[in-house]
Amino acid sequence: MASSALQVELLKIRPHTSSNLAHQKKPAQLLVALESTIQSTSGSNSTSTSISSSSSATPAPSAYFAALVTTLEGTLARNEMSLNEGDILPATLYLLAIVTPFVPPALLRSQYSTLLPILTPLLPHTNPHAPSLRSLITVLGAFISSLDSHLLDAPGVRNAFSTVVERTIDARPKVRRKAAEAVRDILSNPPPPLQAHPWRVRVSEWASTVLETQKSEPETLIHLVAFLKILVPGLIARDHVKTLTARLLALPKLSNPYLTQAAYGLLTSLLSSESDESDVDEARETASYVLEGIVASPPSKQDAELAPYWLNVLGQASIAASSLTPFSSPGMDLDSHSLSSAPQIDLPKIWNLAFTYLESTPEIRKSAEDALIQLTQCVPPLIPQPPKALLHTLNGGLTSLAYAPALGNTLRILASFIMAFSAPRSDAVKKPGAQAYFRDVVKKVGEMRVKKEFEYREGADAVFCAFARAAGVDGLLSVLPLNLVPEERLAIIFAPGRWAKITDLMVGRRGPTQTPPPARFSFLSWRRYVRIQHL
Repeated sequence: MASSALQVELLKIRPHTSSNLAHQKKPAQLLVALESTIQSTSGSNSTSTSISSSSSATPAPSAYFAALVTTLEGTLARNEMSLNEGDILPATLYLLAIVTPFVPPALLRSQYSTLLPILTPLLPHTNPHAPSLRSLITVLGAFISSLDSHLLDAPGVRNAFSTVVERTIDARPKVRRKAAEAVRDILSNPPPPLQAHPWRVRVSEWASTVLETQKSEPETLIHLVAFLKILVPGLIARDHVKTLTARLLALPKLSNPYLTQAAYGLLTSLLSSESDESDVDEARETASYVLEGIVASPPSKQDAELAPYWLNVLGQASIAASSLTPFSSPGMDLDSHSLSSAPQIDLPKIWNLAFTYLESTPEIRKSAEDALIQLTQCVPPLIPQPPKALLHTLNGGLTSLAYAPALGNTLRILASFIMAFSAPRSDAVKKPGAQAYFRDVVKKVGEMRVKKEFEYREGADAVFCAFARAAGVDGLLSVLPLNLVPEERLAIIFAPGRWAKITDLMVGRRGPTQTPPPARFSFLSWRRYVRIQHL
């Protein structure tokens, strides 16, 4: 399989033996010469000509690798160190970079004493020549990834890895990318029986140092942040996450919008990976620290470059800082989940801060909507009595002229907020709480919905659907009777097959119908029931 994949790569090189470009012609000529040598060697050692022909048609990756290593040793022994286009050394490194990833790790380990002395001295020599440096980095990445744990402490290996890590902030984009891929591949393949690569700590310490000492070089810091994002999740040492977040939170003070944008993006990735990988207390502590720094430095409401990233971090940090355990965990007794045990964040302050961004441009309004919907995930621990300030802000946004362009966003946020009451609690807890808490605002939405000039009917219907799920259909009918005659309401038992039609009638055809059909559907007038029979 590896041999076939390698042949696909080599097939792209062979046709260039007559190219007018020296950097294409020399590798192609070298490849053809090596294949001729490999075939002649295989043919002379074979006892059968036919078998020799078929087997030598596609040499194994190990055969190419051995021939290239021999060529490289001979080139260095003859002191042919020129890296100009058309020279033998860059052509050899180029082919090695293609072949080495297909070589079995066991073979690379067996060549440790041969490869290390010839590869590591080439790092400073190839540094001015980007194509050869990229090839060498690829070879070193595959070689170091194959080593056992006891070989990682060898000075030559450590120095080579440190050099590759430093190239991740190189000024040349292609060099940076190759170095970042090599470091990621090395850290992703810890030597057995280790579960995590020991060099994760070294990389995290180096990154923290660069963030602290290179503040006068914003371009370098942008490259570093981009590299660190490649390592998330799982490849940054957990013990250094808090240190890194502290350094990242200081970057917006440098007043470079691109650097700030990159830092916010990395913080979002770090928070997400922390919530998945570390224990709850550790992740919450890190998130609280980030949240404090983010709330203290909000960007302008009209800053289209920074505001969306800042809002994304705000929402993600709030979720991580307020999470105890997933509220959908099987067997969790949410009715007994006390308010005192819920992690405390200043949710009204964060909510109001994010809500003000709904006054901005459509792009920023969408980011603010997403952040506020994320904040609604912080509500379930506070049920049945979340702070009234949250609803007061939403209620004001429904009719305020300043928030009129964001009415659709506000309705979607309200629907998500109401759905927070649909957490897996008993109806005795969630229904009365939802009915009492949202009654007035749902009634206001109903009054807006019937106006001819109202443009956001789907958003209003989503609010009604959410309220029906949280407060029950009886709770919805108590707020919006839908012209049903109270004195003729009867408790009628319906067949399950009629549930979809009744749900469409009561909460809109586009609403969620995932709620299991009840055995009894109450408060529907007899005349309406008779009409349903003829649908």
